[in-house]
Amino acid sequence: MITKQAISHDYFQERSSNLIQVLGAERVAENVAYNYNTPESAFAAWKNSPGHRANIEGDFTHFGISVTIDPETGRKFYTNMFIKK
Repeated sequence: MITKQAISHDYFQERSSNLIQVLGAERVAENVAYNYNTPESAFAAWKNSPGHRANIEGDFTHFGISVTIDPETGRKFYTNMFIKK
């Protein structure tokens, strides 16, 4: 996303396949966001979006969050992965 300076789910299939193979996940989903100043504001946006909220409240057993800052622009890029084992 940093390279494109835009939100995207590019390469989700690769991330999903990796989580299935390495962690034995049965199901995988993700939420992405960018340019929110705080993790709380990104999370609030996800909670206010029906699709993203469905992932947060879904039938998952584990999750992970990544926050990466573009060193050139200072924009924050968020990825929240959900898996069911």
